[in-house]
Amino acid sequence: MLGCKKVNSKHSNRSFIGRWELIQYTGFGIPNNPLQRGNGNIIELNENGVYRRFEDGDKKFEGTYSIRQHTACSYTGSFFKTNETSIDLESIISLQTDTLSIFSSPCLMDGGGGLYRRL
Repeated sequence: MLGCKKVNSKHSNRSFIGRWELIQYTGFGIPNNPLQRGNGNIIELNENGVYRRFEDGDKKFEGTYSIRQHTACSYTGSFFKTNETSIDLESIISLQTDTLSIFSSPCLMDGGGGLYRRL
C-alpha cells in the first residue's frame, strides 16, 4: 500500500515548463551513453498541463501531465505523471539548472530514467 503526504515544493511547477531534449537514458541493462544534440527526442511540458513527446522530431504522443509533491516509498519530492500509459505509477522529476531528470518511481526495484536539457 502506498502512502501519500503533501509537502512544500522545492521548485514551482512553472520551472518545469518548456521544451526538453533527451541527452541521456539510463536503466537496468541499458548502457549509460550520452545522446547527441539535435537527436529529436523531445518532451514539451506546457503551463496548461499539455504534454507532448517527440521521437526523431515526429510527434508520438500528446496528452496531459501533472506534477505534485508527496511521499512514496520513503522518497519525498516532486512526482510527474502523464496519461500516456495505463500504468498508475508516478515518476520522480527534478530540475538542476537547465537539466531535467525524470526517473521511475522509487517503488520500483529496477527502474530507469532520462536526463533532458532545456531547449
